[in-house]
Amino acid sequence: MQTDLKSNGKSHKKAGGFTLIEIIAVMAIIGGLAAALLPSINTAMNKSRDSQLISNLAVLESGAKMYQLETGKAPGDIDTLRKGKYVPDREYQDIQMEGAGEDGEIVFQGRLSDGRTVKSNELGTTKNGEGA
Repeated sequence: MQTDLKSNGKSHKKAGGFTLIEIIAVMAIIGGLAAALLPSINTAMNKSRDSQLISNLAVLESGAKMYQLETGKAPGDIDTLRKGKYVPDREYQDIQMEGAGEDGEIVFQGRLSDGRTVKSNELGTTKNGEGA
């Protein structure tokens, strides 16, 4: 966009657009806002991963119980549950299968984003061991 400016009887044409200073100022503001949002985005992503881990532990525990009811024995590993269609066929990253728990149930464990370990037989209980 060009405009004619008359100053002292002379015609000057001013080119439209933004100056370099204006562009840098806008970029700095956007950068500051993005930096302020990163911690909350990371927190939300960690909570999402933790929720998925807990959900996967519950699914694996349920699948192991179904396997035990149908076969009369404990599954050898997570792949046995996947191949037998006792659990959805997906990757169960960072989840390990321990052996049987105190009452003979199979226990799965994984690590939360804050470093704590959670076990499938502890889901739904509080730190006191009471039901939630």
